[in-house]
Amino acid sequence: MNRIFFKIVVIVLLLLPLPVFAKGDLIWELEEDNFLENIDSLDSPINLEKKDFLEGEIRKILDIDVTYANLADCILTAAKNSYDLQISYHEKRSVDWEFWAKSAELLPNFSYTFDIADLRGEFLVGGVVPIRVHETVIQSSFDLIWDITNQGKTIFEMAAIKNAVKSATYDLEYTLDEVLLNTALNYYDLLGKKLEIDVYRVNLKDREEQLKMIEAKYQIGLSSKFDIYRAEAEAAKARQEYITLFNSLRYSQARLANIMGIDVVTTVYPIEQTIRVQNIIDKDYDVDDLYKIAIKERDDLNSMRKNIKAMEIRQNEVYADFIPKIAIMASHQQVGTVRLGLRTNESLTLEVTTPLGRNLGVNTFTRAKMELEKIKAEKLRLKKMERQVKEDIINSYYDSKTQLEKIEAAKKEVVAAEESLKISLVRMDIGEATFLDVLQAQQAKTEARQVLIQHIVNYNKSQIQMLFNIGLITKCAVLTNYRTPDEG
Repeated sequence: MNRIFFKIVVIVLLLLPLPVFAKGDLIWELEEDNFLENIDSLDSPINLEKKDFLEGEIRKILDIDVTYANLADCILTAAKNSYDLQISYHEKRSVDWEFWAKSAELLPNFSYTFDIADLRGEFLVGGVVPIRVHETVIQSSFDLIWDITNQGKTIFEMAAIKNAVKSATYDLEYTLDEVLLNTALNYYDLLGKKLEIDVYRVNLKDREEQLKMIEAKYQIGLSSKFDIYRAEAEAAKARQEYITLFNSLRYSQARLANIMGIDVVTTVYPIEQTIRVQNIIDKDYDVDDLYKIAIKERDDLNSMRKNIKAMEIRQNEVYADFIPKIAIMASHQQVGTVRLGLRTNESLTLEVTTPLGRNLGVNTFTRAKMELEKIKAEKLRLKKMERQVKEDIINSYYDSKTQLEKIEAAKKEVVAAEESLKISLVRMDIGEATFLDVLQAQQAKTEARQVLIQHIVNYNKSQIQMLFNIGLITKCAVLTNYRTPDEG
């Protein structure tokens, strides 16, 4: 009896005119956006209709106009304007000038002194014989004092600062690496947010169409009031999710703009409408290969090694307390009075002082021990950092491998979810499924697409993170296999 009833219902539905929103064989036509094909394609032109629609939504919801950019644009801007990079550059220049300042200490000190004094009254000559005088005494002196290398300490300091300059250079390069890393990671986060908005735009559209479908079914007695309330609730929820993503997008834009060193209110907006898997690191490398590269190429490790070298030189400098202190002093003077006139004299002095260290050498040896302990601690920090680098490489290496597998699984999930939604709609039309089945299928489709986007974003980020971890991150390396779509 039930089968006969359902056949009658189907015949009635076929004879009745479809609602104005009905298209094709289903109650509404699902948006055919070629989601998977666009992700797999290397050449996907910009959909101008979708581009204009999303711009309009952003303008309506956030009251802003977007500034289109691609990853290359963002990297170039960040390398030019990043505040962290500018700070590191000036710190490096400061160490450069410190080296030249220390080098200048090898030069002698030269001075000129002029004294004139009016002497009146009685004075003791030699502190014994009193004499009454009234003279105007004049003294003019050119003096040169050359403290030759300051017991060799100046040479040691120059060598130590020279290593500090190299360390600061590595620090500057490492800061650039961080700028490239953070720019790329945040760009992909922003692109992910943009693509999620499009996924939830489709979800919202489908939810609203589902509501219309249920209202049409209710009009002919094939649905209940409960289904209408449920459809209204799902449509409202879909709109909330859709609007919430715009807030996340705006925050990601501000964060990326801040990293790039431009006005934080700048609305950077990725030009891409899809995302592709970006393979950067050669898959033939294993963890040990990558670690060997990192030990040699990481700028932060090289910086620390140069700092240790500078500390070792400063430890040796402590023993300069035992080196004789040699100084040369030269003077050319004119002395006399206004009454008697000026007389000229010259002097040249070599002064050699042989110290026995500071405080009988005890202070010298204890300071040497102190510097040695600092060196040991710094070497342990270097070892700890090398271990952390290897841990980071392992993390990004296996994250890349697992993300690739997740991407393939997510693609299958997207295909299955889309087919499941189509089938659930057909089954509901013939009475073999409920509206709840359609809602669940729609939710599964949206989540599958979102998960796929997130897996691709995570894979691309893990590839860039691995570049950074092994010390080979450059603008060209980050843009390996990166392509932007042609407008049209």
